[in-house]
Amino acid sequence: MAEVIVLGSGGAFAGAGRHNPSVALLHRSAAHVFDCGEPVAALLYRHGIAVTSVRNIFVSYLHLDHLGGLPQLIHAIRLLSRRIDPGQGLSWSMHVNSEWHTAALRFPLTDDGTAIDTSLPSEIRLHLPAPGIGPLQQFLAACALGPERLRFDLRWCPIAAGELDAGDDLRVVAVPSSHLGGASFTFVIEADGRKIIYSGDLGSLDDLLPVIDGTDLLLLECSHHYPDHVAAFVRAHQPQQTVLVHVHPGLEERATELARRLAESHTVRLAHEGMQIRL
Repeated sequence: MAEVIVLGSGGAFAGAGRHNPSVALLHRSAAHVFDCGEPVAALLYRHGIAVTSVRNIFVSYLHLDHLGGLPQLIHAIRLLSRRIDPGQGLSWSMHVNSEWHTAALRFPLTDDGTAIDTSLPSEIRLHLPAPGIGPLQQFLAACALGPERLRFDLRWCPIAAGELDAGDDLRVVAVPSSHLGGASFTFVIEADGRKIIYSGDLGSLDDLLPVIDGTDLLLLECSHHYPDHVAAFVRAHQPQQTVLVHVHPGLEERATELARRLAESHTVRLAHEGMQIRL
């Protein structure tokens, strides 16, 4: 059974109890992160998800609200994957078997018997728009996070329209958005027979028309659209569930009212940090 955890439900400016955009998909024993708004590493830990369980990271857009937490996430995985000699390491050392770390893990999939996989990944796929790869590689190297400092293969995967290489257990298709001239991507995810759409930033709600049919869960950004347009779109296409994300502080009241109105006839909810959505 797949499960989505909303980590950060806010917009470009985090406020009103919301963080920058980030969502975790828990599928079998692994986690897959969609957008890395700050502070994604802390939010994974806060909601009981081992950062060492991350196998794919998808960045929809090269703006800081979508990737500002990425270096820290890689750093956190590196810290918890260090090999420490039990005879020499300090009792409070940061490693994956530390008591303080394992006691905090409440990986939601354990409810159906799936074990927490805290083993060090041999590879993490980092999917992001191609123009960001070179600059981010240089930045990570300058922060002592170059390939020689990592105990896993950080595989850089440029996003292009179409199916992405996310591994055997997950199918993810990237769909270009018209936001700022096509610089942003929507992700269409298939896991255990369920269809999830993570909208990223949209230039128009019509960007979703080629893929919206048959959607089980629509994670829909609402920062760039009039609430009445969002309401009309949801009513017209009727996803099984819609969760409104990317809520900036000035939109809080309107988004709350929009979700309330739509909930009367559709399964629509306003996202909050830590929201768990079983599929």
